Amino acid sequence: MVRNQAQVPEWKIVGNKYKSHFTKEVMLTTPTFNDSGVITCNKWHLQGFCYKKCYRKASHKAFTSVIHKAVYDKWVKDQKSKMP
Repeated sequence: MVRNQAQVPEWKIVGNKYKSHFTKEVMLTTPTFNDSGVITCNKWHLQGFCYKKCYRKASHKAFTSVIHKAVYDKWVKDQKSKMP
């Protein structure tokens, strides 16, 4: 397991809330991390940890693109507003 030491506090979602809301259908709508099309790892950015062998591990770092970060920020806030 690897930890995100620079997690954005507003994005944090813990435990069962994450598991119950972030279904396969929701995950398919995850915005890209960069212009190369790498999909953002929600577990890393929202829960603050992930696994070394994650297929989205290229996004296990801070956003370098202001545009991609803003798009992800909006998406996260939209998803959080749908959570019970």
